[in-house]
Order: sequence, then structure tokens, then C-alpha cells
Amino acid sequence: RLAESVERVAGGSALNSAVWLKYCDPSAAVSLVKTFDETDFAGQALMDRLERSGVKVVPLQDVDHYESGVCVCLSGSKDRAFVSKRGTMDVMTCANISIPAFFEGIPSDTPRHLHLGGYYNCQGLWPGILDLVRRAKEAGCSISLSPQFDATGTWDGGVAELLGMIHIVLCNEEEAGHIANTLSELRGDIEPTLLNLRQEQTVDPVAERNAAHILYHG
Repeated sequence: RLAESVERVAGGSALNSAVWLKYCDPSAAVSLVKTFDETDFAGQALMDRLERSGVKVVPLQDVDHYESGVCVCLSGSKDRAFVSKRGTMDVMTCANISIPAFFEGIPSDTPRHLHLGGYYNCQGLWPGILDLVRRAKEAGCSISLSPQFDATGTWDGGVAELLGMIHIVLCNEEEAGHIANTLSELRGDIEPTLLNLRQEQTVDPVAERNAAHILYHG
């Protein structure tokens, strides 16, 4: 099949969140961990978008060489598919991330938030994620998580313990279903307690079940 167009655009869960937050509040200090080489084909687009948006880029500690990740998106009228090369994002660890670096020059009484975007694409973070979240909370941060799709198919990555430490989970129905199933297996398939909603409140029953299961086990 022939494509109508091919475009190079900046993207990724964390970058999209950072750019949108800065757009919503231009006065806010928004930072993003650097996981790309700003001199290569993909990294140029990322750095350009971040600079135009006013998002600060925070380098990783003890990392001298960066390799930009690339995601090829094949988008049709009814569905889409992704092929990804993760680059530095796949090998960075929590030890490479300095929480204080995010808040340099920011008053200590300013509200702080840490968003973990694309968690399942960052396998190097999994072993130390609980310590990273603890460090962030000690620095006064609230925490949110966007797991995204797990290409390995395991849907674990320490998520059972992680869910008990964060404040907001952002995921779609398919992701919620996979995480709910993993939690069932890890915790002996305990049935969750579902919320009783008024009849006029319409909720997709599958999405409600999975969301309730995650909240119950988390």
C-alpha cells in the first residue's frame, strides 16, 4: 500500500505531557528527563519542540552518550500500529535521575509533581522505581503514572507495589485490563469490590471492573 504522507513529529508520552502542561500554564516550571541525542535526526525534532514550548531538559546523571528513540506509527482510517526503537530510554536507570535537578531555582513551597510517562517502555527504571518515587515524595511531589502498552506482554515491572505509592493512574481500557489481570495473578485472584453507581450514571462495565480491580489491589 502507498502512504499519502510521511511526517517527522516530536512525541512520546512524557514529552506530550510536558508540552501540554506548559501550554496549560506558561508560568509553570516544567522539566523533562533527557533521553535523546539532540544532534541526530529524531533528537533535533524533540529538542526543537521542547525549546519552543519552554520545557527544561534535565540531563541524566553519569550518562555521556545518548541515543534517540524512534517510533514509526502506521496510521489507517480504523486502526494504527507502532514499531519502536527505544534508545537511551530503554537503558537509563533510576540512579541516573536526580530529583533535586528538576527543582533548581524553584521555591521550596511551590507545589511539585512527578509524572512517570511510558513506564512500560523504560525497563531500566523497574528495579529502582520504588526508591525513585520515595525520593520524589520526600521532595514534596505528588506522583502520577501513565503505564502505556507493555510490548513484552508481562504487564508487571513492579506495578503492584508501585500503584500503592502513587496518586493518579492514567491508562486506557486495554492497559487497565492487562494490569488488572496481572494483579489478580500476583495476589491470588482476589475479587475486587465494585462501586455501586446510580442507574443514571452510565459506565462501560468492563472499564469499571478493571479500574476498580486496580484501585482495590493498589
